[in-house]
Amino acid sequence: FVCGIGGIHPRGGMFNADHICRQFAKKYGGTSETLYAPAYAENREQKVAFMQNATVKQTLDLARKADVALVGIGDMSENSYMVDLGWFTPEEVVQSRLMQGVVGDFAGYDFFDIHGAVANTVMSDRVIGLGIEEFRPIAEVIAIAAENSKPLALLGALRTGAIDVIATSVSNALTVLNLDEQMHDDNSSKA
Repeated sequence: FVCGIGGIHPRGGMFNADHICRQFAKKYGGTSETLYAPAYAENREQKVAFMQNATVKQTLDLARKADVALVGIGDMSENSYMVDLGWFTPEEVVQSRLMQGVVGDFAGYDFFDIHGAVANTVMSDRVIGLGIEEFRPIAEVIAIAAENSKPLALLGALRTGAIDVIATSVSNALTVLNLDEQMHDDNSSKA
């Protein structure tokens, strides 16, 4: 079990990727590999320095070779988990949503719009981990998003083409299907 994103402050508790990897390894008799870096750097220069570190590179190379990846899908709410942890300000999230059309994040790594296009935001320059493109070669990418605030993010995430399986609520799944159909109908009527 390998972490594909850096660690978070202890108040992140059970959502810390390293903690989750260690728990899976313990439960299923495997080993766990930690990414020795924070999930988010304070600025781009700090991110670049971490990404050039030999230990960080080695761990991310292992993550790229995974057979299965579990990723969370985040929404772009100013009340999101990333804002709550202090990684981003509510203003940065709102700006990315309004100015760039960002609807969600892929495992905290990359941000995307409703069409699944990766958006380069001020937040992207601080993430330490794998990007969406690095998940594409992985045989099975399982995305998890349970909260009822996630349908737009789920639709955008599915449209990235990097997800093979989605774990969500029936309500979210139906909303995603309805949104996709509605957007398809809107695009058809414009043609």
